[in-house]
Amino acid sequence: MKSLLQLYIQQFKTTFATMFQYRASLVIWMIGQVLEPLVYLIVWSTVSNGNGGSIESYTTGLLYLISSY
Repeated sequence: MKSLLQLYIQQFKTTFATMFQYRASLVIWMIGQVLEPLVYLIVWSTVSNGNGGSIESYTTGLLYLISSY
């Protein structure tokens, strides 16, 4: 009986670790999806503001849209 209890405990630990790993990878993926466009926005805003608000005929918003797609 004790062996069966230890088996159930180990099964619970393994299942919990698997669930935690799935959620952790999802959070990492979501952070990456948020940070990438944010970096583009910061870079193009800085470049655009350094050139008087636009680069050639492209405004800051248009540069962001072009670079994010």
